This record gives sequence, C-alpha cells and structure tokens, in this order.
Amino acid sequence: MKHMPTTTIQTLPLPRPWEPIRLLISLILFAFPLHALKADAAHIASARELNFLKQLSIEELLQLEVTSVSRQPQQVNNSPAAVFVITGEDLRRSGATSFPEALRLVPGLQVARIDNNKWAVSARGFNGRFANKLLVLQDGRRLYNSAYSGVFWDLQDAVLDNVERIEVIRGPGAAVWGTNAVNGVINIITKPAAETQGGLISQLVGTQPQGITEFRYGSTLGETGFWRISGKAQKTAKGETRAQGSGNDGWEIGRIACRMDLEPSTQSAISVQSGIYTGSMDQAVILPSQNTSSLTRRIDETVDKRGGNIRIRLDRKIDNRSDFKIQAYYDRIDHKETVSRFTQDALDIDLQYEISPNSRHNILCGVESRITKTGFNDTEFVTWQKNKETELTLSSFIQDRIVLIPDSLNLTLGLRAECNQVSGCELQPNVRFLWALKPDTSIWLAASRASRMPSIGEREATYLSAYQDTGLPGVPPIPVNVYGNDDLDPEKVDAFELGFRTKLTSTLSMDVSGFYNRYNGLLASKVTQRPLAPPELTPVNGMKAKTYGVEISSIYQATPNWRLQTAFSTIQMDLELENSSYITMARSGDCPRAQASLFSTLDLPHSVEWNLWVKYVDLLPSQAVDAYVTMDTGFSWKARPGLTLSLVGQNLLESEHEEFNSEYLNTLSTTVKRSFYGKVEWKF
Repeated sequence: MKHMPTTTIQTLPLPRPWEPIRLLISLILFAFPLHALKADAAHIASARELNFLKQLSIEELLQLEVTSVSRQPQQVNNSPAAVFVITGEDLRRSGATSFPEALRLVPGLQVARIDNNKWAVSARGFNGRFANKLLVLQDGRRLYNSAYSGVFWDLQDAVLDNVERIEVIRGPGAAVWGTNAVNGVINIITKPAAETQGGLISQLVGTQPQGITEFRYGSTLGETGFWRISGKAQKTAKGETRAQGSGNDGWEIGRIACRMDLEPSTQSAISVQSGIYTGSMDQAVILPSQNTSSLTRRIDETVDKRGGNIRIRLDRKIDNRSDFKIQAYYDRIDHKETVSRFTQDALDIDLQYEISPNSRHNILCGVESRITKTGFNDTEFVTWQKNKETELTLSSFIQDRIVLIPDSLNLTLGLRAECNQVSGCELQPNVRFLWALKPDTSIWLAASRASRMPSIGEREATYLSAYQDTGLPGVPPIPVNVYGNDDLDPEKVDAFELGFRTKLTSTLSMDVSGFYNRYNGLLASKVTQRPLAPPELTPVNGMKAKTYGVEISSIYQATPNWRLQTAFSTIQMDLELENSSYITMARSGDCPRAQASLFSTLDLPHSVEWNLWVKYVDLLPSQAVDAYVTMDTGFSWKARPGLTLSLVGQNLLESEHEEFNSEYLNTLSTTVKRSFYGKVEWKF
C-alpha cells in the first residue's frame, strides 16, 4: 500500500471562545446592575413554576400543541401528519449534548456522525452531510443554506435548557414552508423569556466532548416584559480514523444569545431574538494531487466560522376570529476553509393572516420575501462563474382547514406558489384528511407535492474532482472537473402518506405512519468523454426514485415513575438512472434499511433519575459501514433545590464504531468512541 503524503496548512487561530464566555459569566454574576437583581419576585416565582420539569402523562403528550404541521396550533392527536415532538424533558433526560444527537429519538429520521463536528441528518432517505431535502428551522428562522443545499449542524446549537421542544414532521411540508421541505421539517422552538427567569450555570466535563460551559440570566422588563441573556462554549477533542490515525476533528465554538418578549397589550406580543457565534473546526480532507504516486493528498486544516442573526416578530390579535403575524430576520455566516470560502447574508420577511369566517373554515394565508446575497472566493479546488450571487424568492400560500363532520372528519387544503429567478414559479399543493374515530384515536392520509431548488454550487461551481494519470512518460496527470449546470430544474416529489395513532390503554399509546414517494428530476452526473481529454462531469436532472416505508413509535407508562418509549422504522429506496452514461449522485445504501430504539426514564427515590437509551442502526452497504447497537445511560441527582449533578456514559457497548463516510469533499470520517461526562447545573 502506497504511503499517502500529508500536507498541513497552518491558519491563524481564532480567539478561544471560552475566555469571553467566562468573562461574561463573571460580569453577570458579580457586577450585574442592581435593578436587575431586584426583579419582581412574583414574576420570577411564576416563571420558575412554568419552567418546572415534569413527566407529562400520555394524555398530555397527545394533547401537546404543535405549530409546524400547518403553522397554526394543533394538538398532536389532531394533526394529519407524521409528527413527533421531542419535549424539553426528553432532551434533558436523553443525555444528548447537541441537536443531532437528540434527533436520534425520532422514528424515520436518519442521524449519523461523520466526525466530531459533522453530522448527516435526513428524513426518509437521501442522507449525507448536506442532506438537501430536509428543511430545518429555529423559531421560524431558516437554517437551510442555499450555497450548498443543507445545514451546517456544527453551527446549530443553544443552551439546551432554553429549548421548549423540537417538532419533527416527516414528509413534505412545502405547502406551508416552501421549497426544500421535501422529506421533512424540523422546527426547534425555544422557551419564552418568561419561562427562563433567574440564573443558570452549568459545567460539563468529559472525554468527548471535553467541556461545555453554559450560562443564562433572565429578569423582568417593566410590568409586561421579560428578557434573558445566555451563552455557551464547547470544546471537543480530536478523534481517530480507522486507517489514518488522527482525524484532526477537534472543535471549539462559543455563542451568546439574547431574547426579549413584550406584551404591550392583551392583543399584541413582540419578540426580539439575536445571537452571535464564533468557532474553529478542525478537519482532515483527502484532495486531488498531481503526485503520480497517489494522485491524492491529505490536508489538515482549521475551518474558521462566525456569524450572527437577529429576529423580530409581532403577533397581533384583531378580534375573536382573526389575527396576523409578521416576522423579519437577518442572518449572516462567514465560512473559510481550503476548498470553499464564502459569506452569506439573508434577509427574510414573512407575513401571515388567519381568519375563521365560520365554525367550519379556518383560513390561513401569507406572503414571504427572501433575499440572499452570497460572496465566493475562488480556491485551488473550486472556482465560481460569479463571485457574487443575489437570490430573490417571493412566495405566497393559502390553507383552509375545513370541518366536514364536527369532531370527526377534517379536510386541509393548501397551496404555495414560490417564484425565483432560477426556476420561475413552483406550485406545491397539499391535501390532508383526518378522521377522529374517538377523542384519542385518529386516522389521517395526505397527498403532497414538493420541490428542492438546486444550490448555487450545483449551478455555478467548477470543482476539481480528481487527477487522472495519463500513463505517458513525462506527461503529468490531468484534472477531472465537475462543472456546474445553469439549466438545472428543481427536484420534485409526489408523496402519499397514511397514518394511525391511538391510546390503546390508559398507559400505552402508539403512532404508525406509512409513506410512498415518487421522485423526478433527481440530480445525476453526466459523464462526457472526449478524445485525448479528461472526462467532464456535469450535474443533470437524470434520475428517478421510489421510496416507501413504515415508522412506528409508542409510549408505555409502566409505572407512575417509569416510562418506556420505543421507535422503529424501515425504508426501501429504488433508484433509476435515465441514461446509461449517467452516474448516480444518491445511493440507496447511504441510509439504513431499519432502525430501532428503546428509551427508558425511571424516577428513583431521593430525587435520583436513571435514564437508559438503546439504539440499533442497520448497515450502510454503499459505505461498508456495519450495523451497530449502542447504549447510553445516565444518572442525575437533585442534591438540593436548584442544584443537579449528572453522570452519563455514551456508546457503552463497544469501544468504537463507524457511522458515516462523508460524500462531501472527502472529509475523513472518525469513529464514535465510548465516552463519559459529568455535569453540574445550578439554577438560582
């Protein structure tokens, strides 16, 4: 086996995020303005009562309100979609330290770690580091990045105690949320400032991650408002690859976030949120080289990322039958690595109006305008047709929830029209029925169409894919390039779903959903071979696909203090290239055929909790990744009011295992190792 040459690129280090975070904690604790410390005790006591963590009953879980299905509050049991809610209590007891790890609770979601700072997350197939058919939101702000069509999961984080719930919709949500909500929608919803009053400090120390520091302080703002400031800093050590030693995937990131909620009247509410982050993520990538001995080289580098956002939202109740909401946010990301360097600024304004003209109709309509400006710098490996790209998207939607038979049969009709300069206008309709057999049992079915817009990279980037040895003496290897295609059309899916949920007994509930999806215009690579020239690869709409599967989840309250949650899902993917000269860009073997999990939460005497989580993930044939079973377990002890001590072990059944090999830029994947951490949390 030939030795692979290693090239190390040195970059200027970012300021460590730990120091400003710790300094800010000290300022808040010891130099906080006197008037803030003298906040109204009644407000704080009330907010603490709202934030009290408790185990919801099965009845309460079925009656949880979700907003991601139709952009209106609906109880889970009355939602005509495959919806799953990770509550704040689930998030806390799971022991997860990041959003992707917590998302493993959801049936039908494929979550895999590539290395210590990269994840692949998708719904119902087509997984990858940039899974491009899953729309992710946080408090209504899009986290989906149009430069590469996906989510930078290493940048999506928060003080986890600030998260109220995570709503996950499997299946298209484009009729209400727009393009790219093809296979699902994830909506991370944080708590209002009123529910996070007082202070919080927590420190986690472990083997992986090595440390996480969190702080939060909230208080009142006049007689009708609340505010909070919070921050988080994380440090993760380098992992190891199977064959190449260190994966060079260490990670440091720090963030500060603020939120203010005001209620100037009983009919109006205003919310303002903002946040900034800065981080450095190490990575090792295998890139093309003209070295004839290997034609590749390893580059170890530090990727610098920073950015911020601000969001303003106004909710206004007009009368008992109508209200409107307007939201605007600005988001910026600055990303620098050897292969890709870009900045992106996005401004989004969204207005929705709801009216119930009579007892049978509830109509929701709205308009949205989004402008995105992206600036690119050419590198040795990627060049761009234009170094600046401005995208303008205008859309409108309407939805009518119709009561056909009171308390029994409902129909939801939805349509979104979205226009942009790339594909013109896309129509994305949605039809959903829900039949309530009895208050705690329902059947639903849906038919939807959704589109995925090609990314800027797929349209305009030229990417050096490899070097090809000519085999001629004295003639150096020649480059093989992937060229962007300005003529790409959106990928489309026609989705059909059927679901059933019921409370079988007072202690057992079950949710079952099945789906069948037909995709057209999926991207494939067209290979053009010319005499005495290297092959050229170009993305084209050259593949069809069919996927189908079943997802099952259940909750069993074995005793008042012991709950068991189970999840199982299976999926089959059939891909078909439209031309023999095309190469597939998606592989059915990149997603596990089956997944299962068991999550147990047990309350023991003396304020002790024991949590156990066992997960099974089937093999990935196209990546030579074996099936694996993992087990996490943890104990937490409420030593005194406000003070909680925790000890958690993760991936305990084996010393290490692989989960996913990156398909993007050939980033070296590292193994997931057995790990432990301890945590101290103080609320005051």
